[in-house]
Amino acid sequence: MLRHQQTGAVAVFAAIAVGAGLVALALAVDVGRLYVAQRELQRMADTAALDAARVAGGCMGVPADPQAAAYGETLASVARNGGRAREVEPLAVVLGRDVLAADGRHYFAPAQTEETVHAVQVTLTRPAPQRVLPLGPPAGRLVARAAARSRPYASVHVGSRLVALDPEGLNPLLDRAFGGNGLHVSAVGYTSLFEASVPLDSLIDTLTPGAVDRLRFREETVPGLLRTMADTLAASGNEAAAMAAREIAASADRSQGIAPEEVISVQRESAQLVGSALIGAGQLTLLTAQATSESAAIEFLYTLPPPLGDSRALVRFIDPGRIALLSPLMPGETPRYASNTQGVLVAEVIPQSIALGGAMRLPVWVQVAQATAEVTDIQCARSDFPRDVVTVDARASVSRMGIGEFDDIEGPAPQPRPATLFDAPLAAGFLGIPVPVHVQVRAYAVADVPGDRRQLVFEGPFPSPPQTIGGPDTAAILQALALLPSQLDVQVQIVPVGAPGGPALGAVDASVRRLIEGAQQRLEAALRAQISELLIDAGDEIVVGALSRTGLTLGGADVRVTDVVAKEPYLFAR
Repeated sequence: MLRHQQTGAVAVFAAIAVGAGLVALALAVDVGRLYVAQRELQRMADTAALDAARVAGGCMGVPADPQAAAYGETLASVARNGGRAREVEPLAVVLGRDVLAADGRHYFAPAQTEETVHAVQVTLTRPAPQRVLPLGPPAGRLVARAAARSRPYASVHVGSRLVALDPEGLNPLLDRAFGGNGLHVSAVGYTSLFEASVPLDSLIDTLTPGAVDRLRFREETVPGLLRTMADTLAASGNEAAAMAAREIAASADRSQGIAPEEVISVQRESAQLVGSALIGAGQLTLLTAQATSESAAIEFLYTLPPPLGDSRALVRFIDPGRIALLSPLMPGETPRYASNTQGVLVAEVIPQSIALGGAMRLPVWVQVAQATAEVTDIQCARSDFPRDVVTVDARASVSRMGIGEFDDIEGPAPQPRPATLFDAPLAAGFLGIPVPVHVQVRAYAVADVPGDRRQLVFEGPFPSPPQTIGGPDTAAILQALALLPSQLDVQVQIVPVGAPGGPALGAVDASVRRLIEGAQQRLEAALRAQISELLIDAGDEIVVGALSRTGLTLGGADVRVTDVVAKEPYLFAR
């Protein structure tokens, strides 16, 4: 082909090249605009999920309607971050849970009825940018999804005033509870142990397969649990507390086992958020002792001053208390509480009775009822609010004490009944009765210790000083003891008998009958007066002492917040 015939071909190829370049440029612009728009929408979804989780999770107060609060905050967040009205819209705002899969990845699961809600999933949509290159299908809409979690938790304990830490009481209690062979922890060791805290995740061993709504620990020996706690304390630099835990572990019966979930109440999903929450090491030790000894009564022996005589006290733990990791209750959720240890105390005094001319038994019993604490509000620290504040609804239910005995102190629900104080024959001349008689004295009395309910506010830093619900132990016990005589039902039965081994006298003359009736009335009055005097001494010497040695209280309990986990909202899924 001649040169002048090729001059038009260059122009054609140039036009094709320019057209292809324009198409490539338009395609690059379209892809870039689409990427930027999708990225911007994802950023809005991430921010909206974080904002909605903060509001719906309760860190800024419990919303009346978490779903509505999350949706409203999503709209506000989109508007704050550049989303134009009627352009960027929430396609869905769903409350749910952050679930840990078997492969270690987190994914969002919508909440079912009465499940803990600690996450929000936000799905946003917006129109895709108009295309520069008018080819292909319509631009359509872009979608972005993100999930974030936020739920504040407080570690709450309802317990006794055993923080006084009397080694003479604690050593025998823990030794008997753990079945040891002699425990001798010093006052310094106990003080260090009870003032120390350990992170929960150091005690978590395994999650039992199939447990959906509760964190479960595998069964662990008591020494193993205590050694784990000792190792954690030592790793944190608290060697004195670690040494005390090791001494208790060395004394504990190795055959005894406990599932830590028996004394630490936390939901499975919550553990993912609050694994590092602190719990009291000494409180956990005491609750473990009470939990492992709930199948047997612990006996204390006393040598008392006259006229009380020798005595013994049996303590039966009915329901060990629990440390709990609690969050403000959301609408529709099942209430959860921290609780104290419930127990039954039977103290038996053997005083000498002038009226009876010998010894009688006076059984005094005490039922320590349940005290609970529920977290109603957590205000998380922020720029204008420098400290976390926890509000707790604390309740101490009615406790009872009385004179009598229990049908089965080892049973799951011991019930009080009248007790026999004296049952024996007496010689002629007793209370002016000219014939031998058989005397039986039975008594029963019940007095309630009023309950208490109040709002307690704990302000960080934590652990916080304890606050008390109910009245002081000694005052409550002495007040109840003072009421017992007015509630006392004393039944005296005097029956004439024949000579030793002989038949009962079928009939006596009217004068002897009148003497017996008068003697019964005088004996009842004398016994009421003596019992009234003995109750105060018995309550102060035995009841108060036995309860304090086992960590139980009557009429009141201490509530404390050990730790608060209120992290910033965390984005875990897109």
